[in-house]
Amino acid sequence: MFRKNLKYVYFIIFIFFAAVAFTYFSSQQKSCQKLNCLVMKNLDQFQTKEVYQDDPKTYRALLSFDEDLLRVEVNSAITENEAEKQIQAQITRMKALFEKATAPYPGEISDVIQCEWEFRPISGTSYQNNIQISHFTGFLNSRLVFGACTADQAVYRGILALFYCSGQKQLFQLEIIAPAEKFKASPENYTQILQSLACKK
Repeated sequence: MFRKNLKYVYFIIFIFFAAVAFTYFSSQQKSCQKLNCLVMKNLDQFQTKEVYQDDPKTYRALLSFDEDLLRVEVNSAITENEAEKQIQAQITRMKALFEKATAPYPGEISDVIQCEWEFRPISGTSYQNNIQISHFTGFLNSRLVFGACTADQAVYRGILALFYCSGQKQLFQLEIIAPAEKFKASPENYTQILQSLACKK
């Protein structure tokens, strides 16, 4: 009889702690919607300009602060393996933009489309604040698209950062964008933003 009661007590204790754990992790996931669990220098000064998508799985938006823009995509409830696949796919796409490609109408002048070296993005990987960040620094055109290959197209300059927060199960894609001349005048300001990125504990 005693053993039977003891098993019952253990079962009750197990159910209690399971419920507490479930409540904790559920509240963590809810509190980490959108950008709530992102750490970034001056993030609180950026105001939402446009929201492209907002559902429990994905948040995509454009924010602004003065002349600077922050374009974000946050994928929630995603596994580390899936996040890594998405990061590698985005890296491959970015690099492919600047590979030599055959022109659609070859002629006497040139039969390839090629970006000059000064307009090619600089890629890198950094390890900071317990996360790995893959990033590109490059030029964007007037439509805020990476791939500007001439001076007249290169209206903006920006940093694309990709990283995964394992504790929150969130994949972040951030684009820190500024007018090209402003970025050129103070590149350290944008490097500091990149270096400040972290996952909120």
